Parts: sequence; C-alpha cells; structure tokens
Amino acid sequence: MRSRMKVPVAIGAAILSASCHAGPTNAQMNEMWLFSTYLVCVTQDPQYENSPSAAMLAKAPGFQGWEVFRSQPRSQCFRARQWVPKSLCDDVVEIIAQEEHSQSLRKLLSERRQEVIEVESVVRLYFQPAVGSVPFHCPVERPTN
Repeated sequence: MRSRMKVPVAIGAAILSASCHAGPTNAQMNEMWLFSTYLVCVTQDPQYENSPSAAMLAKAPGFQGWEVFRSQPRSQCFRARQWVPKSLCDDVVEIIAQEEHSQSLRKLLSERRQEVIEVESVVRLYFQPAVGSVPFHCPVERPTN
C-alpha cells in the first residue's frame, strides 16, 4: 500500500525539502503551490498526461506507467471528485510549460486568490500519506482549510 503514489509524493517531498532549508521564501512557496497543484491536475484529468511536464514525471524512477497511476485509489478519488477547477488546472499547466513563469504565477495567485486558497486543502489531502496498512480514504466532500 505504501508504494502507491510513490513518485508524486517523492516529488512533492523533494520540493518541500529543498525550499525549507532556511525557511521558504514567498517565491519558493509559490513554486511549491504550483507544482503540487499541477500534480493534482495531472491526477484528476488524463488530458494533462500529454503535457511536457507530465512527460518528465513519466520518466521518473519508480513510475510504472499511466495505467498503473490511474488505477490507484488516490488517482481514482481525485478523478471522480474533480476538486480543482478545470480552468485553474488549464492555467497551472500553461504556466508550468513556460520556461520563466514567476510573473505569470504571481498574476494567477493574485487574480484567483480564493480558488488558490481553496485548492490548498485539496493539495494537502493529495500528499497525505497512507499510514501502515490503512489505505487512502477518499472523502465525499471537498476538503476545506
């Protein structure tokens, strides 16, 4: 059970670890939000599996392919619930594809602040590890802050 979602959780942990050495800056926190939300978007909508950044995810050690990824309970939960609005996912995927995206990211975070705040609880649920033999539990309601 613990091996499920190993690659995205490892990527999220690496982002968090790298940004917390001396306390994350606002820019680092924004980047963490962007990449974490991106992983949720890829999980809940298969159309994003063809994006350039998803291709990097697919090449990560331990990634067993999109079929296995989609069959995992966490992936099925996020696909069924669609908690991150598609329009926000479209914007996140577009920003991530940009080589220099800090200005676009700041604009998104400013203009869509309420959605960004609401997505934070969804991202926390996505990265919540399964403990021992207890499988991931998919809540009926969207998580709230």
